[in-house]
Amino acid sequence: MGWALHEIPGRAPLGVWPLSSFGLLPRTSTAPPSPAPDPILLPSAPTPAPARELEGPESRGVFGRRKEIAKLAKTLESKKIIALYGLSGIGKSKLVQEVHQTAAHQGRKYRRVAVQDLPFEVLYQLMAPALGCRDEPPPKPLGVAGQISFSPLASWERGASPSLIHLEGAQALFQGRGFADPRIGDFLSAIAKHAPSARVVLESREEAPKGLLPDSVFAAMRVSGLEREGLADYFEHPYPDRPQVGWNLSEEEMDLLY
Repeated sequence: MGWALHEIPGRAPLGVWPLSSFGLLPRTSTAPPSPAPDPILLPSAPTPAPARELEGPESRGVFGRRKEIAKLAKTLESKKIIALYGLSGIGKSKLVQEVHQTAAHQGRKYRRVAVQDLPFEVLYQLMAPALGCRDEPPPKPLGVAGQISFSPLASWERGASPSLIHLEGAQALFQGRGFADPRIGDFLSAIAKHAPSARVVLESREEAPKGLLPDSVFAAMRVSGLEREGLADYFEHPYPDRPQVGWNLSEEEMDLLY
C-alpha cells in the first residue's frame, strides 16, 4: 500500500523548514536598548573620626587627674604616710591605684585594706604581710608582760619589698583630735621609723585631725571635683574600651554641668 503524506499544522514537511519560512516569524526589534536610569545616590554616613589611642590613666577610665596623681606620687617620695580625703565617690581609690602605676611606685607591693570597724589587732595582722612578715597568721603585737611591741617591724623590713598600703575608709580610725585607738598612731609611727620602704595612704571621707602624726612623716591632701578640662576629656572618651564613642561638649553645655 505505501505511505501517504499528510500535512500537520505547525510542522514542516519532512521535518525541514525552508529558509524562506523564517520571514514568517515575528520580527524582533533591532533598536538599541534604552539606557538604565541613573541610580539614586543616597547620602553616605559621615566618616567617623579616627579613634585616639588612650594612654596612661585615661586608658583605665581616670580622666582629669594627672596633676593630682603626680602630686600624690611626689609627696609619697618624702612622706611615709598621707591622709587622702574628699567626698565619697569622688575618685580617691582610683587615685591611689594610679599612683601605684607611676614609675616611682609601680615596683611597690600594693595592699588594700578596708578598715571599717576593724579592731587594732586585726588591722595590724592584715598590714603585717605587706611589711615583710612571713608568719601565717601574723603574730599579734605583744611584747614582754603583754605590752604592745612593734620591734618585729625592723626585722621584717630587712626582707621586705617596698610596699604601698592603702587603708580604705580610714575616717573610722579618727576620733576627735586623734585616733580612736592610740595604738594605731603608735603603729603608724613605728612603720615610719622601722619600715622606711613602706608607704601608707589613709583614704578618708573626712579631713584628718590636725597634728595626727608628726609633720616629718605625715601629710594630708584633699581631692576635689574635676576641673572643666578634665570633665571635657571624660565626655570625649567615656568608655576606655570604645575610644571611638564620645561627645564634644560646647561651652554652653559645660556651663550647664558646672
